[in-house]
Amino acid sequence: LQFSSPEVMASWVEIFSRGWGIGFWFFCLLKPAYDLAEAYAWPVMKKHEFDAAEWITLVVVLLFFVVLVGLYFMKRFSKLLVRRSGELTDERRWYIHVMAPLFVPGLILATPRRYVQAWGLVIFIVVISFVIPLAPWEYRGIVDAGVTLALFFAVFWMAWYTVLYAFWGRLPAISPELPPSWSSCTDQGNSLAPLSAA
Repeated sequence: LQFSSPEVMASWVEIFSRGWGIGFWFFCLLKPAYDLAEAYAWPVMKKHEFDAAEWITLVVVLLFFVVLVGLYFMKRFSKLLVRRSGELTDERRWYIHVMAPLFVPGLILATPRRYVQAWGLVIFIVVISFVIPLAPWEYRGIVDAGVTLALFFAVFWMAWYTVLYAFWGRLPAISPELPPSWSSCTDQGNSLAPLSAA
């Protein structure tokens, strides 16, 4: 695995740290996607006879989760995960490598804008996890079908950008949204030159 720029091979620390950060989110998205599909989405799609209102709800929900969430938000989220993982170099302090799953989505060591978006997503997920079970069975299945598709899109994008980085050294061309203090988060007290994005 290259997991670095084309000219420089990553060390085992960098490979472990990046794999730990991205792998954590890969599992956190894939597992609930499978569980929701098996427990609610698939049984409703297979057995329930939809009326007109439910068909309309199904179409609207699927369009929302596929187009807005899956093809836009999850794609950008996956780009950010992989882009920030590229900042996990040997020079970074040990606790940053340990907390890689918190670092890569921007839950720690990020700009104020990224903090709002990252923690806002966490709060949204917690709230929605309590609200959806209160809906009638058939509507819960519809919403869970949309959520499942969005999560599978996230897993796909994450795998795609990880492969591009791991084997070809191509980082997503977006800002890692790092704070000014990032340059001091090294054992040597200076920052590594930023990796080129492609």
